[in-house]
Amino acid sequence: KIPMKHFFAMLVAVAVVLPSTAQAQDKKFGATGTISPFGSVSYITGSAKPPEGDSIKRTTIEVEPGMLYFVADNIGVGAKLVYGSEKVGDADAATEFGLVPMGGYNVEINPNMSLFPSIGLAYMSGKDESATKSTTMSLVVNVPVLMHFGNFFIGGGLDVMMDLSSKVTPDGGESGDGMKTTAFGVSSTIGGWF
Repeated sequence: KIPMKHFFAMLVAVAVVLPSTAQAQDKKFGATGTISPFGSVSYITGSAKPPEGDSIKRTTIEVEPGMLYFVADNIGVGAKLVYGSEKVGDADAATEFGLVPMGGYNVEINPNMSLFPSIGLAYMSGKDESATKSTTMSLVVNVPVLMHFGNFFIGGGLDVMMDLSSKVTPDGGESGDGMKTTAFGVSSTIGGWF
């Protein structure tokens, strides 16, 4: 048996929570003021051009948690953190970390699906097994299709990455120009909004 004061407290809690829950579910993805946490996994492959010599293959797998804020209907700005593992030709595997400030535009296809093209500027720092350090700045374009379920989404799409600058510093050596990569890939994304 539930005491009357506990029953009354639960009734008040339900009366307060239900309207706010219904209001949150009424807010569409991309509405002004919406906050959207997300996470992506990307597979990117392309051609890396060293300062001298022929281009070589570069393959990268990245995990990217991020957050967007919609400053106006369908216009989102935010950032994502990047942790990646890359392999360039026969060189040692490298681990990279970075930050990507980004912006995007939500294009509603229907109430349960949208296209969210975004563009960002990636600032990456990495280190390979021989302790060679690298820093790159890249232009990153993502074009995922998102399927909406309540206040959650899942999707996937295409990625394009182009290095704008690249520097490498061998262990104990002097800094110099690094390889510049142009690459294409695919990514999967999951997230939500409130």
